[in-house]
Amino acid sequence: RVVAEACRAVSCVARHASSTEAWRWLLGGREPGGDGLKWMVDAWERHGSDPGICRGIAAVLCEAARPERAGHVLTVELPLRLAGRGGAFLGLCAAVLPALAANHRVRQELEWHGMVPFLLHTSLRDLHASPSDEARSCAVALLVELWRSFSQVLVASADPVHLLVAGAREGVASTQSVAVRCKAAASCREMLEMMIEQRCTVAAQVYQALSQALEDSYSEPLVRSTLQKHLQAVLTLSGFIPLRPLTRMLPGMPRQHGYSSTDVEFWGALARHPKAEPGEVLTILELLGGAS
Repeated sequence: RVVAEACRAVSCVARHASSTEAWRWLLGGREPGGDGLKWMVDAWERHGSDPGICRGIAAVLCEAARPERAGHVLTVELPLRLAGRGGAFLGLCAAVLPALAANHRVRQELEWHGMVPFLLHTSLRDLHASPSDEARSCAVALLVELWRSFSQVLVASADPVHLLVAGAREGVASTQSVAVRCKAAASCREMLEMMIEQRCTVAAQVYQALSQALEDSYSEPLVRSTLQKHLQAVLTLSGFIPLRPLTRMLPGMPRQHGYSSTDVEFWGALARHPKAEPGEVLTILELLGGAS
């Protein structure tokens, strides 16, 4: 509560200061109490799980940088400040992006500045090259926030969509750690739910990425159950989702790697889905009969 009040107070002061004074404070001028970016990063690192404080940090950034410089802060100043600190930069971006995008003027400036492709490329780079599990998990979480706030920008051309899907696929790939895959599965589910609600055709590619991840990780019970949980939740959203990407691994995978109660629950959800075909239902019933 104290931090939220401080954010409001600082935002108000920055709003009434001249743009030069506010900018100098934000970047860390020689005046006592300067370096507003450090103040915001510290506040996020200590209280970043509080959405209200994240909105407050975004408000401070908007007022101190002014809309026309917000893109510079996100694509130059913050990456330089947070270089080598695991997932700090991507995590902070994911936390403040929704509030920044809610401001129409700021949103336009961010789009004009090229922030969306910059963050897409940065996320993909960390997914491939970062030694930090935290950075990789934050990279996929940022993809979700980019879709939430800038989906129209992303679908305007093929390249951003390709990068987004590549990031989702990489996040749940079997080459990632168990922790990263489980967190990425939750992020992909959230993104997929938004796409289905928007009736966006990109949903098919993200769904295929999750389905392929389930097949590739079937021998790992924790990852398998996590992916099944998220896929089952997605299946409840639409009766038009094709099941073949999921049923093609039945009955071979369960016979090879065994099954648990979560598998049985997942098979039941597949059998009840409107898109389940008679042959698929028979295969599932055979599996359920063997599991009883």
